[in-house]
Amino acid sequence: MAKLTNCKDCGHKVSKKANVCPSCGVKNPSNRTHGFTKFLATLLCLFSVFCLFAAFGDHEPSQANHELNLKVYYAERTVEGLKKYLKDPSSAKLSGVLTVPYTRKDGSTSYVVCGEVNARNGFGGYTGYQSFVGVGELVLLEGTNGFSKVWNEVCVGKPGTDVTDYLN
Repeated sequence: MAKLTNCKDCGHKVSKKANVCPSCGVKNPSNRTHGFTKFLATLLCLFSVFCLFAAFGDHEPSQANHELNLKVYYAERTVEGLKKYLKDPSSAKLSGVLTVPYTRKDGSTSYVVCGEVNARNGFGGYTGYQSFVGVGELVLLEGTNGFSKVWNEVCVGKPGTDVTDYLN
């Protein structure tokens, strides 16, 4: 036996499965909502909420991401300068590349980049890892005049962020 409900228009008793009310002729008198329709309505609501958060949410990168991007930028510029000194720049293998913060005379913060590079020499063989220190495209390689003094003042024992994985 069919379950009865009231017609949404006239209020007379009608079967839940009826497509038309026998009293008033309204379509879908039981005003039934199928499970699939409820599912779609719920899904649509959730999608709408997600779109609102996506449209009006915070799109600014976090401070930590911004700082990391800045450090990687400084390291990339220094590696570009470093490669100008190498016989085979495309063969460069980097290791232990750190960005070390330093305060400029005007009080702003910048980064010195310290690390090691191994690259092929003019004969095609790798030379072994050699230390470097740089700011932007200004780079000093181990063995050049003044390197040891700068390396010891700026790199040795200073806290830095390892950005090697972002460069290789």
